[in-house]
Amino acid sequence: MRLLLPMQRRIIKILLLFVFLTRIFSAIDLIYASSSLDNPSDFIQVNNLSLSNIEHQITFTLPANSSPVNPSDYIIIKMPYFQSISTADLFVTGTFIYGDGTGLHVTISGNNIYLSNLSIIPGATIYINRITATNPSFSSEFNESIDIATDMAESIIKNSATLVAEPYNGKISVSADIQPYTAQITLTGYAYPGFFLTFTENSAVLNTSSPDGSGYFSVLLTGLTPGFHTIMVEGIDATNNVTASSSISIYATPYQNTNYQNLILSPIIFTNTNQVHQSDSFTFTGETVPNSSVTISVNSPLVQYSTTSDSSGNFTYSLASMNAYSPGDYQATATVQTPGSVQSIQSLPQSFTVLSDNTIPSNPKPSCDISKGDLNCDGHVTLIDFSILLYYWGTNSALADINGDGNVDLIDFSIMMYYFGS
Repeated sequence: MRLLLPMQRRIIKILLLFVFLTRIFSAIDLIYASSSLDNPSDFIQVNNLSLSNIEHQITFTLPANSSPVNPSDYIIIKMPYFQSISTADLFVTGTFIYGDGTGLHVTISGNNIYLSNLSIIPGATIYINRITATNPSFSSEFNESIDIATDMAESIIKNSATLVAEPYNGKISVSADIQPYTAQITLTGYAYPGFFLTFTENSAVLNTSSPDGSGYFSVLLTGLTPGFHTIMVEGIDATNNVTASSSISIYATPYQNTNYQNLILSPIIFTNTNQVHQSDSFTFTGETVPNSSVTISVNSPLVQYSTTSDSSGNFTYSLASMNAYSPGDYQATATVQTPGSVQSIQSLPQSFTVLSDNTIPSNPKPSCDISKGDLNCDGHVTLIDFSILLYYWGTNSALADINGDGNVDLIDFSIMMYYFGS
């Protein structure tokens, strides 16, 4: 066999290299060949020329034989003739997952919208909702395009489609995959176990709840409009005493649950009397989160006392006398701090008056338990007690207010009649 000359061998090597490179580039073209998106559409509310704030819903299906969309890829929506394009309320529905916990990434540059951080498998349908824009000035300018590329510069375009924005029965189409444009908030915290909690916004009740035995509560507020909300939370006990209203300002993210934790409702504070002589004892009581630190504050000048609530959420603090107080009017409030060092707002104030020892109280307390109608404290419920009741009828006298509601009325008479003669 005749030996090949050096020049012939060189030509053969070049031909083999050419064949090899041709196959490599063909494989690359096969991998990165741009394929069309299936069923592209852009439904708009109306196609009136130059009409502003028109809502768009753009949809497409990634072909079954396409390569997947990676979180680093960009879905590029080009709307060359639309003006004032806004993505403030944009959201995506369909079959996809986010690439990480940061959600959808959206960028606008000129008339182009860039979406990323989405992982989409072949065959999946995607809905891009709530793009708004001003319609073009001419009916021939409603054309748009969608590219899926490896970067914003579109170095490699993986998929593409052209489409025309058009109305769908006068409104944007609704797919079964599209969720309502709402948000929800979960509020958790602690309060007195006996409270009934009400959650309101603008006087409308959003939900109600009751704490468990430890004082813990969790409530879900659903169907909220995404955006900022100011929610008022208030507790009421079995005898209709109320807490101070807690105000919560929170942003509700669309299609997500927003958590607000460690909401601590204020205590409710009571005193054993609303008028006390300087030499008399005096007791503060109240209701709050169980097993927590309570600070009682008395104003002008500020005096504070510390105590701890029991396992049921009740607290007590007693003073042997009020000699440290000058005669006058005072207000007491309470705050609570949980074992987790989270503090409540201040309670509603409880007013009381300190009297000098030679001053007769304007509404003195009875010297015995009158809850069964024994107003003269002789151990019997008789006509004498009935006469005392009639004397104070219609007033707020504590001497005849059998049920302690601040009024001497038919309820007190009924109680007395029940025990009359005993």
